[in-house]
Amino acid sequence: MCRYLRLMLSAWLCGFVFAPAFAQQDTIRGIVLSSIDSTRLPGATVLWKNSSSGVRADQQGQFSIIRSTSSQIELIISSVGYAKDTVEIKQYRSGEVIRIALVPDARSESVIVEESGLQSITKAEIKTEKIFQTITRICLLLSC
Repeated sequence: MCRYLRLMLSAWLCGFVFAPAFAQQDTIRGIVLSSIDSTRLPGATVLWKNSSSGVRADQQGQFSIIRSTSSQIELIISSVGYAKDTVEIKQYRSGEVIRIALVPDARSESVIVEESGLQSITKAEIKTEKIFQTITRICLLLSC
């Protein structure tokens, strides 16, 4: 009986010693940047592929995300005005900071409107009335 209790106590203690090694979580740290001028992208979304767990980059474009399983190897990064990117993370050394550069999305480039000279207007600044007025003026000029 004493031998059985010693064996059970040893197994129980080994469980506490070795269990954290098997259930260890990695914290992946990184910075999300623009590929054009390396400016940091605050508010970028960082998600594990095929998962709902994710984080947002802070005001400096930095993020920390926890990898809870070894099957989580791909991150999906997105930011307004930039194309989504998938980054594979197989080996990550503790303390390492990964740099992820996003490419601007071609659909969100500036629009050039000719009215009285050339003017560059971002997509967010264009209003429906302004576009309609500009098209009308161009049609009058070209006799559409």
